Amino acid sequence: LAIVGVINSVVSVYYYSRIIVIMYMKESPEEYVPVSISPGTGLVLCLATFGILQLGIYPDLLISLARVSVFNYR
Repeated sequence: LAIVGVINSVVSVYYYSRIIVIMYMKESPEEYVPVSISPGTGLVLCLATFGILQLGIYPDLLISLARVSVFNYR
């Protein structure tokens, strides 16, 4: 099991080091193309961001709903 952990660590170090090399050591393209999104996509992104922040700041709502569903399941 320890050998599998070491092998996984070596693979992950290689994988993440490649990402760092590409981000910081490769030449960036000269021309940047701005990304345009539709209003519907922007709305979905805003709603998802709001939901993630809401659950991160006030997780009690989700916890209470999960607790009620577990007690009703039994």
